[in-house]
Amino acid sequence: MENIKFLGQCGFWIKENNRSILIDPVLTELCEDGKSLMHYKPVMNPEDIEPDLVFCSHDHIDHLETETVKRIAKHSLKTTFVVPEGCEGILNEAGITKDRYVLMADKSEKIFFDGEIIVKSFSTAHPVHHLDDEGKDRNLGYCLDFGDKKYVHVGDTYRTDRLFESMQALGKIDLLFVPINGRDEEREARGIVGNLNAKQAARLASDLDVKYVIPMHFDMMIGNTADPQDFVKAMKEMDPQIPYEIPVLYKAK
Repeated sequence: MENIKFLGQCGFWIKENNRSILIDPVLTELCEDGKSLMHYKPVMNPEDIEPDLVFCSHDHIDHLETETVKRIAKHSLKTTFVVPEGCEGILNEAGITKDRYVLMADKSEKIFFDGEIIVKSFSTAHPVHHLDDEGKDRNLGYCLDFGDKKYVHVGDTYRTDRLFESMQALGKIDLLFVPINGRDEEREARGIVGNLNAKQAARLASDLDVKYVIPMHFDMMIGNTADPQDFVKAMKEMDPQIPYEIPVLYKAK
């Protein structure tokens, strides 16, 4: 899809209704003890873009990356950040003032740009539906309603009855972004919280009867990847009528 650029992991750059939107961008290198945690360098610098909105689904570093949002905020004064209410402290620590961000929770709805975009949020299970110590949501998916189409990005999640019912309530989904990296004992022993696997993601797309689906969360982090061809196989077996696209990393011109 020409209006959507893949930034890696669960990161996407969407251009719609003359607006520039980022979801879960990681635009600075993630390192630990001086070693990169990533299979590749970020596809651009935070200073290379001036988005209208930046959405972050939850507080893990490959979704709400502090240095990325800090540098975008400093460079692009027009940008508004949208995060779960349980992630407010991260933005405050990054020096992003309250007038620059919007907090959302399960079943929240916010209207942006005089109705150009209506955003609904819903609780995701990572690994369960949970709140922080103050009773605030920490993990959310977002439905971006542009009037003639709905894009839904679930961030990281397992499937639960609550999740499925929340997504059904959104109405017909034109485009679903869904993780496929799954879970296993080895990764969980390293503290990595898993997600839907390829078959589960394909089943979710089929059960929701979405119009189009893009898999994510399979490529960036060392030791936490998946084969997107497993998703291709699952979609062909479960619901060959639903079109899909394996995203390719954006390359700046």
